[in-house]
Amino acid sequence: MNEKINNQENKEKMSLKSILAWIGIYVLVFAIFLMGSLFCVRAFDKNYRYYPVKGTSMQPTINPDVPFQDATTPDDQLVQDGVFIKVTTDVVSNDIVIIKKNSVENTTIIKRVIATGGDKVTIAINNFENNIEKDGEFVPDNLYHVFVVRNGETQIEMLEEDYVDDLDKQIWTMRHGYKTSTLNNSWEGFKYEETFYKTYFGYSSNLQIKTCEYNGQLMLFYELAEDEIFYLGDHRDVSQDGRHNGVARRKDIVGRVISIIRNAKKLDEEGKLWLIKLKTMFSYYWSSIVDYFAWG
Repeated sequence: MNEKINNQENKEKMSLKSILAWIGIYVLVFAIFLMGSLFCVRAFDKNYRYYPVKGTSMQPTINPDVPFQDATTPDDQLVQDGVFIKVTTDVVSNDIVIIKKNSVENTTIIKRVIATGGDKVTIAINNFENNIEKDGEFVPDNLYHVFVVRNGETQIEMLEEDYVDDLDKQIWTMRHGYKTSTLNNSWEGFKYEETFYKTYFGYSSNLQIKTCEYNGQLMLFYELAEDEIFYLGDHRDVSQDGRHNGVARRKDIVGRVISIIRNAKKLDEEGKLWLIKLKTMFSYYWSSIVDYFAWG
């Protein structure tokens, strides 16, 4: 009888130990998962950040659903996108970047990199007298264009800039004044966008002002120092950018955009933005794993 009772007690003890062991395993697995998740989140937050984007200076790339003419609409009425950035100062031309405004950490702007250290850049229009109105419409044959000579090259490149809206190009050209070249004041010479001209060519003694030949005529260029970047907003008619503020320094770059979240403000109001952030985080780690194991 006593033997049966002892066996029963032993079975109960073994069963209790087994339950406790499984509970311990589950707790350990959960703790490891929790610590791993916290580590991943901290690592992600260190290398990647989310920014809501206000205003219309990057239309139509970002916040495209607001008409160009509606640029003065209060921010709380705008359809607002958001962006994820990779925290880095290693950026190249055509990257969309977050930049500290006036080197202030908590005041930032979002723009597109047009040129980097060693590049030469200018904004000009040729044959300005041909830009006239016909039947009440602007003739877009000759518009302001961005010209660049890449570092180490001699050929002048007129940027295509498909990301700039055609209507905006016309409005930009109509509304902005021009300055004639100090090298050639004839009407056949290049005319420079006035905001760019005043900022970069206002003092002829600037050693970073260079001349290059384009179609038999000399053009003025600003040559960027090694740590400088020239940046513009895609919505040229309203953007306050490198034309007005001068170049930015690499140290003022917060990071480059890796993902644009459409209508992020609405998603945030609906409590769905966290899900997009979660997907972005997992996408980041998955791509990192794939890149790590990819064969060269």
